[in-house]
Amino acid sequence: MSSGRLGIVRQFLTNNEIFFKTVAATLLSAMALIVAVAQSLTAQQQLQLSTLQTNIAKANALPNFDFAVSYVQNPDSGTYDSTEVVVTNSGGPIHELQADSMLVLHAEGGPPGRMGQAVVVELPVNGYYDVQVTSPRSKGNLLHFIGRNNNADIVDAEKKARALADARRWGFLNIDDHCFVHLEYMDLLGQRHDEYFAVSPVRGSRRLAAPEIAKLKKQWTYPMAERAKLNPERILDAVTAEAKRLDASGR
Repeated sequence: MSSGRLGIVRQFLTNNEIFFKTVAATLLSAMALIVAVAQSLTAQQQLQLSTLQTNIAKANALPNFDFAVSYVQNPDSGTYDSTEVVVTNSGGPIHELQADSMLVLHAEGGPPGRMGQAVVVELPVNGYYDVQVTSPRSKGNLLHFIGRNNNADIVDAEKKARALADARRWGFLNIDDHCFVHLEYMDLLGQRHDEYFAVSPVRGSRRLAAPEIAKLKKQWTYPMAERAKLNPERILDAVTAEAKRLDASGR
């Protein structure tokens, strides 16, 4: 290349020095931005992976409860007079387990003067299970609720209540019973849990949602009817009292 041409190139570079420096700085800034974005994406992926691993660890640490409800046959009468519940844990180990149970009678009746309108009450019953055996184990069989003629007592009270309602010329009286189990425990990660379960031999068991728990906690603090003292009069009196309350409120 001749000296003249080299001079032209030098002059061009000198005249456009600011432009080239600006372009170079821009390219460097763009590269730095690309590196920063890549690092941010990598950090987000690592955070997501860490969160996923944490969630998996929590899931593995949680227990998996099963409630097996069985009816026990009376060898003399051949009827299934008693019920039992065995609670097992096939998930993560638990500690400091505390438990209790409650039966709720759901009565829907039509006392005189209600013009066929249903009146609904729920009557908590204490002592449905006579014995509660708690195992020191953290997994496997944890609890055994044992009833002695508990099913027979409730069935007898329900039959007598319906007969009494008929004698008093009620439009109708339907009664269902629902059993609940309350568990408090600490899981493998040291988290404490306070859970309620609906237990049924037909429908199986399910963990209650927050609105159901709030309602059940109130019932758990009500003055409960003792199973041994449960009689048809008490059931009908509860429905009648609710009917009077509804009448007074114009409902």
